[in-house]
Amino acid sequence: MVAMIRLESSSFNKRRLFMSVTKAKKPNPSSIRLKAKGAPLSAAEVKTQLMERGITLKDWALGNGYAYDTVSCVVRGVHRATYGVGHRIAVQLGMKEGQL
Repeated sequence: MVAMIRLESSSFNKRRLFMSVTKAKKPNPSSIRLKAKGAPLSAAEVKTQLMERGITLKDWALGNGYAYDTVSCVVRGVHRATYGVGHRIAVQLGMKEGQL
C-alpha cells in the first residue's frame, strides 16, 4: 500500500512545506562567547571557533548588534580596535583582553 499526501495547490502551503523542510536550526549568535586559553585569539582562531559552531561572521555581527563590515575589519586587522566599537568587538570575540 502506497501512502499519498494531498497538498492544496495554493502557493502558500507549498512555500510553508518547503521552509519547514529546509530550515536548519542555528545557535543564537548573541549567546556565543569565544574562549581564549591564556593569550588572546588570532583572527584564524576566531574564524575557526565560529565555523565549528556553525555561525558565520555576519550572523555573529547581526546577533550582537554590530555592522558586519566593522566586525570584518576588526577580525582582518584593518581596525586596530584600541577604543570604541572596534574594541568592544575584539573583546567579545576574545581577540583582546579587557572589559566591556
